[in-house]
Amino acid sequence: MRDIELILRDEADTWGAWSPTVEGLFVSADSAHECVRRAKKVADAELGEPVNVFGHHERVLDGLVIRVAGQRGDFTQRVGVAQRIEALIRYDRAQIDDEGLTRNALGEAIFVCALPDDTIGWLSRQMDQRGDGLIVAALLDHAGVPSIEPGAFIWSAGTLIGADLPGPRLADFGMSLETTVAEYLRSSIWDLVDQGTELAQYIAGRAHALA
Repeated sequence: MRDIELILRDEADTWGAWSPTVEGLFVSADSAHECVRRAKKVADAELGEPVNVFGHHERVLDGLVIRVAGQRGDFTQRVGVAQRIEALIRYDRAQIDDEGLTRNALGEAIFVCALPDDTIGWLSRQMDQRGDGLIVAALLDHAGVPSIEPGAFIWSAGTLIGADLPGPRLADFGMSLETTVAEYLRSSIWDLVDQGTELAQYIAGRAHALA
């Protein structure tokens, strides 16, 4: 059985789903459950073997997209990250520099709610290898250490994949797909700010190209 990633989006009471694992797969339905069923049927036929679906749920808020991975034991913690990002968008939107956000080929800014010990490889599997961009976000304290305290900061940084991308690449900073999200965020942010500087609740770092 082959594992596939499936990105599901709830928008205007309609669900749509696509897979970065299976090129060309796109389905829509009235519910997330039906989307998964249809996508699994298409993927089974396309790949010629049964598939195991790992779903990631998206919703759009004020022009920004929040993505949360389901079917994991740490789902509640990921929802906690999503709630912090949602509160930021709703009540302190000015902290987000829209022009500086990493975007995908459609111009969308997608925040992936991550945990500090997730890896960049996990993030990469959610991306269209032909060209894509995501923003990974996690809760860390002022020193970049994992934290679940109410005062934890939202650390974020863009990730890009595709040919002829400008800017630094993962390997340039001694990182790989095995690098954790916490390590990636610290590398993306600490070389841009003075570590003695008082940080805002939302911290945006440099984007790196994965490949």
